[in-house]
Amino acid sequence: MLSQETIRGYLDQIFEIITCKLYKYKSSTPKIIWNLCVAIQKIIDTYNALYSVTGEDAHNIINYEESYLLKIFCFKTTDCFLDVFMNGQNYKTKIHACQTLLKYRNLSQFGFLDEDRNPQNLLKTLWMHI
Repeated sequence: MLSQETIRGYLDQIFEIITCKLYKYKSSTPKIIWNLCVAIQKIIDTYNALYSVTGEDAHNIINYEESYLLKIFCFKTTDCFLDVFMNGQNYKTKIHACQTLLKYRNLSQFGFLDEDRNPQNLLKTLWMHI
C-alpha cells in the first residue's frame, strides 16, 4: 500500500506536468490543449464533488496555497485558459477552455485572491475577456 507522502508526490508530479504543458500551450497542438482542458475539468469536477463545493459557495474565499491543487486553482492557470479562449487558433480548443473555466465554483478557484485579485478586480478581468 502506498503512503500518503508517495501519493502526494505522484499527484504533485501529475499536476506539474499538466500545468507546465498548459503554460507552454502556444507551442502545443490543438489536440494537446484540448486534452489538457479535459484533464483539468475532471480534476476540478472531482474536487468540487468530493468537497461539496457548489455555486452557493460562489463568494467563499478559500486559500489554496497549501493545497496540492494550488497549480490548478491559480491565476496563471486561469489566465492561460482565458488566453486560449480569446486568442486560440482552433475553435474547439476555445470551447474547451471556456468549458474548463465554467467548472470553477467560487472566485478562489480562479486564483488566490489578494489585493490585486480581489473579487471585483477578478470579475473585471474575466469580463474583459468575454
